[in-house]
Amino acid sequence: MPATEYQGSFLGRISIRRNQVVSMEGNHEQDLDDLEFFQKHVSDRFSDLLPPPSSDGSVNSPIATNPKNLLSIAWLRKLLDVLLCCEAEFKAVLIMGRDPSHISKPPLDRLIPELLDRAVKALDICNAISHGVESIRHWQKLAEIAVLALGQRPFGEGQVRRARKALNSLLASMALDDKEGNNYKSTERTWSFGRRGSGAAISKDRNGASLRSLSWGVSKNWSAAKQIQVMANNLVAPRGGDSTGLALPVYIMSTVMVFVMWALVAAIPCQERSGLATHLQVPRQLGWAQAMHGLQERVAEEWKKKEKKGSAGLLEEMQKMEKLGQSLIEFADSFHFPAEPDKEEEVAMQVAELAETCRRMEEGLVPLQRQIREVFHRLVRSRTEVLEVLDQAVRKSMAAISNSLSFEHGLSLWRPQSTSSKRIHQPSRSFRRSYVAASSSSAFANENREFVIVGGGNAAGYAARTFVEHGMADGRLCIVSKEAYAPYERPALTKAYLFPPDKKPARLPGFHTCVGSGGERQPPDWYKEKGIEMLYEDPVVGIDIERQTLTTNSGKLLKYGSLIVATGCTASRFPEKIGGNLPGVHYIRDVADADSLVSSLAKARKVVVVGGGYIGMEVAAAAVGWKLDTTGVSIKNLEAGSDGHVAAIKLENGSTVEADTIIIGIGAKPAIGPFEMLGLNTTVGGIQVDGQFRTSVPGIFAVGDVAAFPLKMYDRIARVEHVDHARRSAQHCIKALLTAQTHTYDYLPYFYSRVFEYEGSPRKVWWQFFGDNVGETIEIGNFDPKIATFWIDSGKLKGVLLESGSPEVFANFMIFNINVD
Repeated sequence: MPATEYQGSFLGRISIRRNQVVSMEGNHEQDLDDLEFFQKHVSDRFSDLLPPPSSDGSVNSPIATNPKNLLSIAWLRKLLDVLLCCEAEFKAVLIMGRDPSHISKPPLDRLIPELLDRAVKALDICNAISHGVESIRHWQKLAEIAVLALGQRPFGEGQVRRARKALNSLLASMALDDKEGNNYKSTERTWSFGRRGSGAAISKDRNGASLRSLSWGVSKNWSAAKQIQVMANNLVAPRGGDSTGLALPVYIMSTVMVFVMWALVAAIPCQERSGLATHLQVPRQLGWAQAMHGLQERVAEEWKKKEKKGSAGLLEEMQKMEKLGQSLIEFADSFHFPAEPDKEEEVAMQVAELAETCRRMEEGLVPLQRQIREVFHRLVRSRTEVLEVLDQAVRKSMAAISNSLSFEHGLSLWRPQSTSSKRIHQPSRSFRRSYVAASSSSAFANENREFVIVGGGNAAGYAARTFVEHGMADGRLCIVSKEAYAPYERPALTKAYLFPPDKKPARLPGFHTCVGSGGERQPPDWYKEKGIEMLYEDPVVGIDIERQTLTTNSGKLLKYGSLIVATGCTASRFPEKIGGNLPGVHYIRDVADADSLVSSLAKARKVVVVGGGYIGMEVAAAAVGWKLDTTGVSIKNLEAGSDGHVAAIKLENGSTVEADTIIIGIGAKPAIGPFEMLGLNTTVGGIQVDGQFRTSVPGIFAVGDVAAFPLKMYDRIARVEHVDHARRSAQHCIKALLTAQTHTYDYLPYFYSRVFEYEGSPRKVWWQFFGDNVGETIEIGNFDPKIATFWIDSGKLKGVLLESGSPEVFANFMIFNINVD
């Protein structure tokens, strides 16, 4: 019976038999039957993975040509399918139709957190394997170059030379990849989702915070072999009464997961496989494990051979490619034109075989990567579902205790508890703290708890779109904002929003995200349709990392699984002692600020803009649209009139400039709020993150203006306050969170602005800047109609600015700037 039929019949059976079941103790025989079926299906599936016998009755070696052989791409895909099917059936056995309290009792209160910990480490392996598949695809392209070069006969000197160059690159890459200290170590490791540490440390902390997240940045000495070793630690078959209870399927699922990840690491090149264990604790005496044990022995035997001869991995197609490449290089090294007919015929057959191997890779590697991503997503979702069930179990247990105390002592639940009663409410040490609500009586205010975004600006809007694109928003995502509006394109506030009424000012919902980049507009109804929970006008003021909860200004308690901090920046303000808070003094950061400024501009006579950045420039340009006398200055302090309203500015030289409306645009500072404990960068400010926007705390990310991230192309930590980075960083972070994406954020700094765009303006001014403003400058043009500035440092182009020009010029300019530095 095919695996899908097995799965469907098994899940249907569980569902029907448990339709009226809420207690395991009352249905012991039924549960024994379910466990027996689960074991049989595991056994059958792994039996199907055993390689077919050869004509002499022996088992084929992995390098045979049968595409269904052990460790071929097709075999690995079947192995991953087995993992997915086993995982679905295991979850049905563990959860479907059961009272949640059963999985909170010993020994499951220990075994399930251990299983969840292994799942987190399996995510790390998935990412490493995905990275390895990318390497294999690169090698495939090199092999295809050799196939094309030798595709015509008779062979010429040029053909053989091209083939030799490609094959030398191929074998050199494979050899380099397999060495200890391979090329993975030469790049920043930012793609792990596990938690590093020794097996003892993991075991010691298995009930603590180490299990609560799906993300953790690992060091360059991360090892796939050690990760497998840690996953296999404490993997012991249940004994006595536990061997017939739910402890058995938990053990089976852990064993299946460890075996599958071990086989993937053996087959696919990934970081630090040296010392990979050749013996896993697969219990041969148990019927369900016999086929798995046989597979483990075969793979271990091939791995020992691999370590002796130093090949890059056990993947059948990769070994075939390596063997053929070596043979063809030997031919190329000794080639003299014309080749002997017999030798040419032999080489042509090898080229055809190499072409067939490349074809199998072309057809199989991309689906294999998709399947790895599917496994990744399944593990994330299942982990979240099990945690939710554990939360339900603890809440139910706490409620039962509270009701019992009320009945026995005549206490109302809302009345103060005695000291002894409060002690009873403390969670058991057998549960990690993140399973438990703050107290039995506290309810979380958010329905969607798997992913929470704090902040309601550009980054939040583009992050939400990315969640939707990956099918992970509906019922899972919650956005908490201090603003009264759904996320919008903030740059509009200092541009078209400030236009006078007769010049068609921008207003919401016209500039909700993601219209600024040409995407779909996302008004409040869009979030409702996508199942995204929005909490408005209630900023987050506290975080409890241990319990994975947030506290809002109104006192709401929010729960999160993964947290994305997208709080942006706040406007830098003048101190109150020099008049920074006087009526008539404006800072602009949100819609409320912009509305207040528009109201002042409507009755202003003299406007002064303090600050020469692009915010100050845009506001000054908008004020000119109101036909107001506008001046830009640097100041010493602000002075108030007799009515307390701002009346003048005192300059550094002692002179005074009268003004009734003053706009301060002197920069911004990251809105850290309660998130200081995540780790700050003292040089550029903001929350320190890695190339995947992960903070120092597992499961918490920071994007946009508030994030201090590695600027890869300039090899430094940077914090960028611009909408382009807000959009891109949010998208990169969410893709890394939801997929097996492994590459580091590689950002080319980009800024732009547009001013004087209102109707009737004699001239519109646009500018764009790419790169870094370091080195010597070269200016071309005189602003009639355009000007370009280039920054050159040590002979390299570091930055380019173009001011004004037609849309066609800007389009060509953007293509040109791909080559900055």
